[in-house]
Amino acid sequence: MRDFGRLYRYEFKKLVSRKTNAITLIICISLYLLTCVMGTFNVDEVDINYAKALDGRAIDQKLLEETVEAYGKIPAGLDNYIISDEYQTYARPYSPIFNYILQHGGMNKSEIVNWDVDENELYRQSREKRMALYDLYRLRDDEIEYWENQVAEKGEPAVFRYAEGWGEILTEHISAGFILMFGITVCLAGIFSEENNKRTDALILSSVHGRTKIYRAKIWAGISLAVLTAVVVSVITIPITLGAFGAGGFSADLDLLYPYPGNISAGEMVIIAELCILVSVVFCGVFAMLLSLCIRNSTASLGCSAAILVLGTMLYMPPKNRALSQISLIFPGTFISQWKITDIKLIEVFGHYFRSYEFVPLLYILLCVLIVISGKFIHEKMQVKSR
Repeated sequence: MRDFGRLYRYEFKKLVSRKTNAITLIICISLYLLTCVMGTFNVDEVDINYAKALDGRAIDQKLLEETVEAYGKIPAGLDNYIISDEYQTYARPYSPIFNYILQHGGMNKSEIVNWDVDENELYRQSREKRMALYDLYRLRDDEIEYWENQVAEKGEPAVFRYAEGWGEILTEHISAGFILMFGITVCLAGIFSEENNKRTDALILSSVHGRTKIYRAKIWAGISLAVLTAVVVSVITIPITLGAFGAGGFSADLDLLYPYPGNISAGEMVIIAELCILVSVVFCGVFAMLLSLCIRNSTASLGCSAAILVLGTMLYMPPKNRALSQISLIFPGTFISQWKITDIKLIEVFGHYFRSYEFVPLLYILLCVLIVISGKFIHEKMQVKSR
């Protein structure tokens, strides 16, 4: 065990001290931080204070009437009504509720202003929009029943909570996750092939621990680098975002941020999304290490890994193509997006339903285990290539 610990520290030190890896990580982490920090430029203290003033109020008949009345004071025919004094004075304090009506009621501004307010009508329209979404995604009857039970658990009327900080994390951090996956792929693409390039593989493979402990040390060093990178970035960026927008609203219904029928809070989804990014980064690293082991050429293994990763970002399968759209989730470049993590198409395994953010990370973990095990046998049978 002492020998393994020494080998592990040596391999990890090699990874972090290699100039190309250090530069790659610095660039990727900087880009990730920049992406997340740029989102804080949209902070508007006025809107935040107005939203916080509404926090905890039920979106019921009374609040809907107040909102429609406030927006009704805006003069008709204005092209850019948000600069009007009437909007700033009367309507702006109710803009979060107005946006909720736009999102869930299927009405435009003029229709809302002239709406004969009816709380039950709003939630009926919201249900119709969900049904249209179910039809678009070709959901089965049992899936529709599952999601409608989730909606019923939340109850009506909805309760408004200010959760912009958590929403910003879901919007910016998830999309920036690709940067980390690419960076780890670059760093680990040469972890096994470097010995072949430097022509030290004969010495290593003929040593006492050349086919056993060295393999494990390299694998664990690569996984450690992937985990450490993802965790450090999250620990830095999440407080920055919450510090700018506020940390309130952890228990807010995710449906307040964007339409999602599941009974889950915004804060819970952020934790799930960060874990999905972590598992995806590790999976990309393990896959890159497998290619490095099999191809034994840093450039080729990096090219293959990067091509597969980028291909995932280019794949778009229309929701109506159910099977293909779910298969595309296997690609980390496809899965790490706000809409794919919260995909409403359920995955059935042996009679049990799994959401995408449950099934895909478990699949990645299983694939990582299989890759590590198969890589062990490949490494043990490896022969030194002729020069």
